[in-house]
Amino acid sequence: MIEPWKNPRSKFLWFRKRVPERFVALMGRREVKFSLGIKDPEEAQLRCVEENLKIERMWQDHAAGRPPGRELDYRQVVALAGEFYKETVEKHHRNPGKAADWESSIARDRTLSQLRSFPLTPAQHRRFLFGEQVRAFLESKDLTLAPTSPSCFCGRFTTMRSRPPGS
Repeated sequence: MIEPWKNPRSKFLWFRKRVPERFVALMGRREVKFSLGIKDPEEAQLRCVEENLKIERMWQDHAAGRPPGRELDYRQVVALAGEFYKETVEKHHRNPGKAADWESSIARDRTLSQLRSFPLTPAQHRRFLFGEQVRAFLESKDLTLAPTSPSCFCGRFTTMRSRPPGS
């Protein structure tokens, strides 16, 4: 079982995992490590398990080789991302939660993705954050995208997500 790592240069516990040789090209490095942003060992243990599951699923999807799927042009990707954004906003319309929570989530994502030591490329980071939601959305539309399209789709969605609705 994976356990949180105490980085000597940080007050927070970290996720740390060796990348199997066959996935080094996919990940672009031999090790995945990032701050969990918490100090509580029990909560860090749970987050490690969750993050490990996300990474293992990403590797499994890559190893299994998804069905070829449909290649979308840029305009189609933007339209589909807009539809996903609209559905996401509508889901939270009646009970959106605190604006500060949404803003801090967006700011945290932006800050993490700009760190020099961030373990994932921006496309991998977006896929890591929104992969499950995107997969469920595409399944509801009975769509399978070609391997390059989901990254573009997530990129367009996060651009929309970083702007207030209606702008």
